[in-house]
Amino acid sequence: MRSESSPLRSLPRALRNGNVLAVVFVVLALFGTMILNRALPAQPVTFVLFFAAVALSAWLGGLWAGLLAMVTSALMCAYYFVPHSPSYSIVAGDLPRIVPFLISASLVNIVFVRLRAETRVADERYYRLIHGVDAIVWEIDPRTKKFTFVNRRAERLLGYPVWTWLTEPDIHQRIVHPDDAARISEFWSGSIAAAGEHTADFRAMTVDRRVVWLRETIYVRHDAHGRADQITGVVLDVTDRKNESETLARVKNEFAALSRSGTALSAARNLPELTASIQTEMGASLSLVGGILCLSNTLSGELTVAESWGFELDQRYALCEAYLSQLSRSSRIRPEPWIVPALRLDHTITASELSIQEVLNIPLRNDGELQGLLVLFASAPFDLDYTRTAYYGNLGSQIALIVQKFVLYDDIASARERIPKSADTESQPPEPNGSITR
Repeated sequence: MRSESSPLRSLPRALRNGNVLAVVFVVLALFGTMILNRALPAQPVTFVLFFAAVALSAWLGGLWAGLLAMVTSALMCAYYFVPHSPSYSIVAGDLPRIVPFLISASLVNIVFVRLRAETRVADERYYRLIHGVDAIVWEIDPRTKKFTFVNRRAERLLGYPVWTWLTEPDIHQRIVHPDDAARISEFWSGSIAAAGEHTADFRAMTVDRRVVWLRETIYVRHDAHGRADQITGVVLDVTDRKNESETLARVKNEFAALSRSGTALSAARNLPELTASIQTEMGASLSLVGGILCLSNTLSGELTVAESWGFELDQRYALCEAYLSQLSRSSRIRPEPWIVPALRLDHTITASELSIQEVLNIPLRNDGELQGLLVLFASAPFDLDYTRTAYYGNLGSQIALIVQKFVLYDDIASARERIPKSADTESQPPEPNGSITR
């Protein structure tokens, strides 16, 4: 990762002290001035390189390094280059040459110290901005296509240390999900060739193998010859946004399916037709291998099996009896759908032989009153998040209304049987579509 703070960071450790740098620069200026004076005797260049030494010392080392370079340069000039002064003692005749140098060197030192301070403030602001932004910011070399800069967000988001981005040339291909690799490789090639701004969404693999959705925007600038001379990019984490979009789409599809299922279930005329419709509407999508439709006794509140399907007849009977027995020993029926893993079924139920992985229990409630329970056995795990719970809850309410309709038909039929033959029968009740034992 690039250093954003002091210029001394790029120097060897032995030269990172500003005072050491000041002495080194002054000595170099001394030898350079001697060489130039010999090469150009008619064009004296005294003080020019010493001004540069002061400027560099102030830029890299700060105020005190600049002052040290200024004083050392004045003494060097007085000793070596001021005529008739072959010692460190300075006579009055030397002042017209030394004083302007001191004043000029002081101004140079002040200017460069102020510039260095302003640059440091700008660097710190840039550092905070780049590394504090909630996005990956990167830059690559247009010739080698290697990363030359990446901020710390890359490590926090994907887990790969910054140094791997700068040293491993295939890091971008490694993070892209295999299913998106070909598309993103083509996207990069086309973006670099076309210049301008280009955006694409793709899945990425974190260092711990999690999948996240990223939105990458590449900015490419071409030179006068049409070649890329600057390539930078910004990458945003859009995983939550993608998940929300997929969830909304799924909820929309599920409630559309709920509407279709409600229409199909409402067309049932009796309990066998109702269970057949449940198998048709839900069997394939949920990998169902069997199910139980239980109804609640209005007096005792106990659940009894009204319909069941799947498995062999003897297996189905044992399954129904064992599951209802297990359910009666557990807590009361929950208000919302819940899942029972196959491992928690009674030992009398051989779940592995019946290819059962999970059991989904859907309470059949109407106006808060429990009408029954729909138990679905599946060979694959159920996805029971918040939206799916609401979906199955609404489905249970629809089935409860249908079951209540059958109950009303049964009550009417029972009442009709109790009416004497001589009673007025002009108004005939509708024929019951199914008989339910309550």
